[in-house]
Amino acid sequence: MADFALELQTELVTLLANDPTLISLIGTGKIIDAPRRGQRPPFITIKNHEFAPRDAIATSLFDHEVELEFWHARSARQLGFQVAEQVVDLFSNHNFGTSFRTVRQNHRHTKTSIEPRTGWAKTLIGLRITLEPIS
Repeated sequence: MADFALELQTELVTLLANDPTLISLIGTGKIIDAPRRGQRPPFITIKNHEFAPRDAIATSLFDHEVELEFWHARSARQLGFQVAEQVVDLFSNHNFGTSFRTVRQNHRHTKTSIEPRTGWAKTLIGLRITLEPIS
């Protein structure tokens, strides 16, 4: 089960990190698992990745909820929405997995906020995918 989570997460990071549109919006090397202390935006990090077995007859399914967090130094939300739109488009149109089959994938939410102390903007992008292991 955990192998599928790591494979999915690695594939998602690779997909986003190699997208020319995202690179033009935020730069290269800006898709990371966790930010370094003192790291300045822009960057996208995997804030949360939860997975659980799903009750299914005659098959094993696993639901994955992935939440990405995009930080940028401009307090305008427009860049956050542009990045979220590109992330959702890439996620929704990609066939994930070599050791599992994608059953369903969808966009759960996009939320924006401004960090009062720094003025940085944060965009949360929630994604959901259901996977079936390939025997």
